[in-house]
Amino acid sequence: MTRKLNVKSRAALVVVAVASPLVLAIVSTAPASATMYAINQPFEFHDSNDFTDCGLSLHDDFHVAGTQSIRTGTGELATAFFQHTHVHSVETITNTGNGRFVTIEGDSVTQDVQATHVSGSIFQFVTHQVGQPFVVKDMNGRVISRDRGNLTFTYLFDTGGDQVPGGTFIALVSLRVAGPHPAFFADPLPCDVLVALIG
Repeated sequence: MTRKLNVKSRAALVVVAVASPLVLAIVSTAPASATMYAINQPFEFHDSNDFTDCGLSLHDDFHVAGTQSIRTGTGELATAFFQHTHVHSVETITNTGNGRFVTIEGDSVTQDVQATHVSGSIFQFVTHQVGQPFVVKDMNGRVISRDRGNLTFTYLFDTGGDQVPGGTFIALVSLRVAGPHPAFFADPLPCDVLVALIG
């Protein structure tokens, strides 16, 4: 299997602020209370595959785990749900030819802090992601690249108007970046860096 290594796609999985995939994945029980739909529900995901990139035969192992709480809105926000998600992830990319590897770690908290009713079942959400969602390390533990600080997403989201978390992402309204986030905007492992680390 040949593909262009793009670790930003992994980062996107961890940035649950906009896509909110975990809301649908982990909630399968009745509301815990009148205001909390879920409290500290655990989730976990693992993926592993082999591929070639930059002339190297590579094995990729990815694991993400965390907990999520979901609060039900009130009044005109009754069909809006607010998440508080803690995510920890570890990805290891290994050169199968020599055993050398690089790791990509992440630890962050994502929280919906505000929702404004626009019309019908459409809301404008403001979501913060704080922490270190993307840290690249060589096999000796030396940091090559680190994202840290706060990302603030403002976006339009259609909740569907029901009493179940989830819905349809419509559009990103704005993104505010506080602190260095090099891997959010560019691939931190271009071929020259990847080959130098594990080639």
